[in-house]
Amino acid sequence: MADTPPTMSTARRRENVDGGWAYLILLAAYGYFFVFAGIGKSLGVLLPTLTEQFDTQTWLLGAIISIIMLIKDISAVPSALLSTKLPVRWILIASSIVACCGIIGASLAQTITQFAVCMSVLSGLGFGFCSPLMQTLVGHYFHKKYACANGFATAGMPLGVMAMAPLTQLLLDVYGWRGALLILGGISLNLVALTLLTRPLVSHKASTDVESASSDLRRMSTEGQQRSARLLEQGNTGEQQRRRSSIRSLVVRPAAIISSGGKQFAKASDLSLFKEFSFVVVVIVCCIVRFTKTAWIIYFVPHAIDMGFGKYEASLFVTVNSVGNLLGKIVHGPLIDRKVVTRKVLLIISTTASAAALFLDRFMVTVPSMIVGQLVLGMGVGIAASLFVIVIRKVAGIKRLANSLAWASVASGLMRLLAGFVPGWIYDQTNSYNDVFLVVACVTIVCPVVVIAEAAVYKFCRKKAPLDARWEGVISDDDN
Repeated sequence: MADTPPTMSTARRRENVDGGWAYLILLAAYGYFFVFAGIGKSLGVLLPTLTEQFDTQTWLLGAIISIIMLIKDISAVPSALLSTKLPVRWILIASSIVACCGIIGASLAQTITQFAVCMSVLSGLGFGFCSPLMQTLVGHYFHKKYACANGFATAGMPLGVMAMAPLTQLLLDVYGWRGALLILGGISLNLVALTLLTRPLVSHKASTDVESASSDLRRMSTEGQQRSARLLEQGNTGEQQRRRSSIRSLVVRPAAIISSGGKQFAKASDLSLFKEFSFVVVVIVCCIVRFTKTAWIIYFVPHAIDMGFGKYEASLFVTVNSVGNLLGKIVHGPLIDRKVVTRKVLLIISTTASAAALFLDRFMVTVPSMIVGQLVLGMGVGIAASLFVIVIRKVAGIKRLANSLAWASVASGLMRLLAGFVPGWIYDQTNSYNDVFLVVACVTIVCPVVVIAEAAVYKFCRKKAPLDARWEGVISDDDN
């Protein structure tokens, strides 16, 4: 491969864009989302049993599940940076093995601390390193009809929830929670085989940035040493000056290195994305949607049981929600690609419908009403979550896609943490899941308000003066 002429390599890459190997990449991404979402929902099904077995409170286990999501989101940044130094396939294989080992290790845990370490540190890091790389691979291999490709890849999430929720309940009844986790860990090992389908992703710009950062860091280190030497030389004239020079040499050199390293890290990781208004808007929407989704994943099954529904009825509602989520991911792609509706309108409709379903949740005391509510909620969240990835690719561009997804994951990870702790704390205080989902609904309704406010600011600024590039509304009327 090293002797292959550049022209042949370029032609081969073009052949695989929107076809050829791209479909295997899509299959691998689909499998990752299937496994990750399924495991996340399985923990929600196991939540009541784990609370009893470890003799702990609901909010603590909810916080642990959110910490898993938080570590998964935060580890996206080092994953994106590491992909510029190592082949993506190596990173994905190693990460998937670590994630599976964490699940299997959790089945052997004797204390809540051991369970938290296995699931948070091992599984959280493993899934976290895979996430941005899988999404970036899909973005690189698909240019036309990217919305449809993204919808197919992320469709693995609702299908994973749909399959894993009833399966976990069955395994729990037959083998107990330890046996259920052990089998789920074995199922997750299929992710290793899927990662073998991926090909290394080489970002020449990112590699250049990292090499430039290392060169500048060495240069700054040399300059710091030279400054320290000059200060020491000048200090030879007197004891007092010699002491001052020694102090300065200890402070200036590390400070210069740290300052240079911080600047180069910000450059290599595209931290300047947060200066762009369009990117900030997308991140806010992402945080709200993920808060809603995480809270539902963790607390819906206990909530349904608390309302008087049976365990298998609760699993049925989870399946219905996943069907709605799947429909949302499938439908939104053609709508966006064919410009039937703008992202702004679709995002407002989907998030408003989701909030309405959550507000009315306490009144859905019959099976048919709950089925309708979960179908609407699943479809709304599915559309909104998929739109986020499509929008961020357009805002950041293909070259900055990995870093933009990584930073968005870090920001939304903080909301995931709150989604585990706050609802659990509210339940412990009020002993009512109805109050929990009322709070979740109030958070969700902020999303369409932010979108409408962004559109209003966009129109106001366009009337007053030519719009700056950072204020180009990513969900504006003329941008599909």
